[in-house]
Amino acid sequence: MRIGITMGLVLLISPPTWAASSGGLPLFNATCPLGLEVHGDEGGPVYVNGKEAVLKKFNDNYYEARDAATGTTLSLSKNPDGTLSASYTGRGGANGVCQMHTTADVSGASHAAQPTVAASPAARGPVVTPGNMPAFCRGEVSGMFATRPAYVKTDPVARAKDGSTSIDGTVDKGSEGIKQFRCRFDATGRFIDVMALTSDGY
Repeated sequence: MRIGITMGLVLLISPPTWAASSGGLPLFNATCPLGLEVHGDEGGPVYVNGKEAVLKKFNDNYYEARDAATGTTLSLSKNPDGTLSASYTGRGGANGVCQMHTTADVSGASHAAQPTVAASPAARGPVVTPGNMPAFCRGEVSGMFATRPAYVKTDPVARAKDGSTSIDGTVDKGSEGIKQFRCRFDATGRFIDVMALTSDGY
């Protein structure tokens, strides 16, 4: 009896371990209030505005990602159907729900060389402020090309006459070479898609 009680106490007080990555998380992207753009690789790590956060695993269905730069803690919960939900808490008691959008949201991406765009398709993604567009773009591209945001380089935001914006860049795929892409946003800042600009797609 004494042994059983002691083991129980150890289990209750053992704290979760902070780690750079942990298994169980799916690949995801999310937009949170306060201009936070979040990208998570499958199994971790998690990036906030392009910088790696510290990931904390409580169990296979609940994680937290702490970003010291913004003072934000993201709560990531796996639902019974396998989907992911995210919320955040920040400085001064700020809190809210994040909008999740998986790599399926970039299904409009082209697999063929297409250096010019005749017309912009209807945007389906979240509205992104100009200052956060590069980080958001890197997150979307890293999901599309199955790599980390650190291997994605973006050019300055370019604005067209109709008010829409785009960001060109490259992604280093190692032995596959350097791939070119373009992230597109409509005149309201809503994300449209990622276009592959190299002839072999991705």
